[in-house]
Amino acid sequence: MVTASSIQFIDSALSCTTSLALSYSDTEQKWIIQKHLTSLLQDYPTLNPSIDTFIHNDSTTVNLLNANGYLFVSHSSPPIAITIWLHENYPYMAPIVFVTPNHMSKIHPNHPFVDPFGATKSAYLLVLTWQHPSFTHPSVVSKMEALDRVTGAIHYDIAIKFTSCNEQEG
Repeated sequence: MVTASSIQFIDSALSCTTSLALSYSDTEQKWIIQKHLTSLLQDYPTLNPSIDTFIHNDSTTVNLLNANGYLFVSHSSPPIAITIWLHENYPYMAPIVFVTPNHMSKIHPNHPFVDPFGATKSAYLLVLTWQHPSFTHPSVVSKMEALDRVTGAIHYDIAIKFTSCNEQEG
């Protein structure tokens, strides 16, 4: 359940017009962001809305909304700390998602979907796949997510097999 304070925080952030204002300019864009972020928080109550400065690869800075917190992937693995940034051109540009390694969950070397800095890459978030206003049909998204998971599982199976073979030879 989304808390009233989270909804109030999002609404206040999107209506701010001071020098600390967010980098979202269009009224329609703000309405979509409010709707999508509220929906995300509804589905993932372990995430919290926040505002911070985002630094792009070209060193430009923007004030953006983000949702940060922990995701529980399975009952047997530790929660994963993530931050989901809403790009200044959202929803025309995909969210930017970072995994934050900590003592409980580390990023595996050569992870197929997370680079060494924590930036994630997924077929769903690629510029060529991300679509607005006609977002991809949910069945296609599910297929892409399933493909991502299968690819990741194969990667780890190969890595484990390779490590086991090297240990047996040595």
